[in-house]
Amino acid sequence: MERTEMSLMLDSDRIVAVAVFLSSSSEGTLYFGDGAYTNQQFRQPLAYTPLIANSYFPSDYFVDVKYIEIGNANVTYNKGLLSINKKNGIGGTKFSTLVPYTTMETSIYEAFTSLYIKRAKAMGISMVSPVAPFSACFNASTIESRPDGLVVPTVVRGLRNDAYWQMTGPANSLKLVKDNVYSFLFIPRILISFC
Repeated sequence: MERTEMSLMLDSDRIVAVAVFLSSSSEGTLYFGDGAYTNQQFRQPLAYTPLIANSYFPSDYFVDVKYIEIGNANVTYNKGLLSINKKNGIGGTKFSTLVPYTTMETSIYEAFTSLYIKRAKAMGISMVSPVAPFSACFNASTIESRPDGLVVPTVVRGLRNDAYWQMTGPANSLKLVKDNVYSFLFIPRILISFC
């Protein structure tokens, strides 16, 4: 459904907000119309970043990612890949709820995964054989467990308006794919044909 169709159907402005929670056991929230939006779990205002239009893909949603950090270290990559090419619409950071894993341009994926593995190893987390389609998998018994969850490298995506999306714990970056194996939930974009 196009954004304009949805806003007409709901008789609201073309403003949509999505709250994505860090636990697979809690539900996210979708808001329509003006804020103020409040995170119902923590009762605090949500950060705001606008969606970016891409005239080549008008029904897709893009966000302006400024930087990516893992464990307080910057991921090194060609920053131009995060911008939408005005001549052909390629590039940028597409926000999708249809693709089951986070997909990245191959060179960003390689730098991102390499730094995540380095930070995980520094925390004493050991790797195991990969489970397809993932290339980075970890031994669950080597991941420290605390009352507030498992301790893994924190991933931060810096967004426009000084907002950021911080992924702490395994809920958004790792998934238990088989007994005692967590897989890193990122894959290179080339591995899937529908992105």
